[in-house]
Amino acid sequence: MYITSLLFLILVSMPAHAQPMTSLEAEARRIETEITALAERNAWQGVDRYYNTMVKKDLLPSTEATKLAATAAMRVGNTWAAYQRFFRALQHDKSANVGVQLRTIRSQYGRVEIRRNSTNPATLVEKARSFDPNHNACLAFSKEALQTTGGFDGMLPIGEYTVNGTAFTVQPGLRPTIISL
Repeated sequence: MYITSLLFLILVSMPAHAQPMTSLEAEARRIETEITALAERNAWQGVDRYYNTMVKKDLLPSTEATKLAATAAMRVGNTWAAYQRFFRALQHDKSANVGVQLRTIRSQYGRVEIRRNSTNPATLVEKARSFDPNHNACLAFSKEALQTTGGFDGMLPIGEYTVNGTAFTVQPGLRPTIISL
């Protein structure tokens, strides 16, 4: 009895070991490893694709993976997704150090929603061409979305545009400019 009591006291006083990862946590870490490797190779479309896979599987990405995914979204031109991801990283970790990126997007881009009510293809034309590679990626992304889906809900660099002859101006900020065709 004495030995049993002694063993019990020893076991109770030992520090608890970390629980093994669940299969979902292991899958999240595996995907995050892929995201990091792809980011190191500047394979931003791959980073974006893997992050979207995590979201679809309801896996919780780390702050670092979310920041890499935000950078990937900027590189592929999906500025609205980049903003949302930087904001999500900040919500997850107040020390995420993404304030500059959020302010830059809010000051250089504006929300736009282009709704198409006809079957005519929509063509977006910018008044002035930008030399900023992120702006150009954003424009290419929005034009591709218009061609493939017929609409666009995202962000464009501030400036003047026409879509199928309808002129509009994009103002900085998150309140969307809505264009119905």
